[in-house]
Amino acid sequence: MGVQTIVHGRISLKGDFEKSRQFIKSLSNDDKYPWIRTEMFSIGASERPYFYDEPIIGFASSYKGLENDWTSFILKFENVLRNVEFDTAKIQMETEFYGTYNFFWKSKTSNDKFEEKEKLIETNEWYFGFGYRCRWGLLDEDLKDEHIFSMDFDYPIKFDTETLNEFNEATKEMEINQTIELGNKVKNYDKLYSILTFGYINKMFDYGLESGKGYWIKKLRQIEIK
Repeated sequence: MGVQTIVHGRISLKGDFEKSRQFIKSLSNDDKYPWIRTEMFSIGASERPYFYDEPIIGFASSYKGLENDWTSFILKFENVLRNVEFDTAKIQMETEFYGTYNFFWKSKTSNDKFEEKEKLIETNEWYFGFGYRCRWGLLDEDLKDEHIFSMDFDYPIKFDTETLNEFNEATKEMEINQTIELGNKVKNYDKLYSILTFGYINKMFDYGLESGKGYWIKKLRQIEIK
């Protein structure tokens, strides 16, 4: 038995629409939880007049208890945003017991500036925000504490320092294509998973879980996670 988490949303595109669609199609074989696969997206209309101004890519899927691995989901979703030419993106997470939460991204490829009252978090790549917002990112209602999802999740994403130090120590002597078992070299497996997700989507290593032994990783290129 478990609880269901439903995630759905959209990405508005600009620039090279076909390049963005091709990246979505390249996700087809993702088998690492929380998986984000091609079939979870609606590619949308590709020619006018069947879209107006900006073509839209839709996303929808259900997961088992995703709120426990929300950091890993956001790492993967942001990796999609990083590889498509988008203007804005929104997703909503519906949980069975913890409520419904909204998440928003605005690219920084334009000259948009936001006032402090909009409560947007600026990163090097985009603006990010919680809460109920219009399509441009402005708050439709005041941002309240209950609108911010904070169950083992912080934004901008930061990895647990102790777990990251243990992971880096365990992998620092690895050679390309070498596989090792992490075993008890990393104590907190719950905190480890987002680190594994980050390394995987950045093609630093492959990983898996073996019954009775724990996680193994295979180094694909230089591992450097901060």
